[in-house]
Amino acid sequence: MPVFTPPVRGAFGSEFHTIVRAAAKTNEFRAASVYGIDSSCLPVDPPRNPITDPVELSVAREENVPVECSTWPARLLYVPKEHAENVTFNSRVLDVTRNARSQGTEIPVVRSAEIKHRRIVLLNVPVVSRFRNTLRIYSSLQKPIAVRVTIRNQERFVQLQPGRTIFEPSIAILTDFPSFSDVPPDQSTVRLTIDLPLPETLIWAMITVTK
Repeated sequence: MPVFTPPVRGAFGSEFHTIVRAAAKTNEFRAASVYGIDSSCLPVDPPRNPITDPVELSVAREENVPVECSTWPARLLYVPKEHAENVTFNSRVLDVTRNARSQGTEIPVVRSAEIKHRRIVLLNVPVVSRFRNTLRIYSSLQKPIAVRVTIRNQERFVQLQPGRTIFEPSIAILTDFPSFSDVPPDQSTVRLTIDLPLPETLIWAMITVTK
């Protein structure tokens, strides 16, 4: 389940933090073991091993997942199969410099079944000068992966950088979008497609649009 974890600094002094929460879907389910959480920056003695030492969440109530230590742009968390259908996660990105004015933006938490090996098509992507677009492409495979990205009629190959551990998905971040002058005067959005050169490649993608 990719989640954004490291703080990200943006324009005009903004600083975006991620809050990840977990909860049970039913009152009968009380706890879940979550593998893959990086606790290297926390005062835990001895340090937890993300492979062998899960974080036990008491999901009878909504509980924060400790994700502040990760320095990779996304994280793969693993829940035992017998717990997976009973636990739900929520990821929200919040500008901490303006938290009195906004509750932030919810980011999809993606389950492994949603990471597909087929073309991705994103519609209605704005290409207006007052907006900044960022395309993020993920793969759960731990290897360099090249995908073909077509934005309107501009085609390019983008290389995904593999994560450093099994809990870090391969990722590519693209901000080079067509400018407003590259599209017809009556058009303010474009279609974006991502094609897979290798059929076994598993990917997921999203676009963020900010001012």
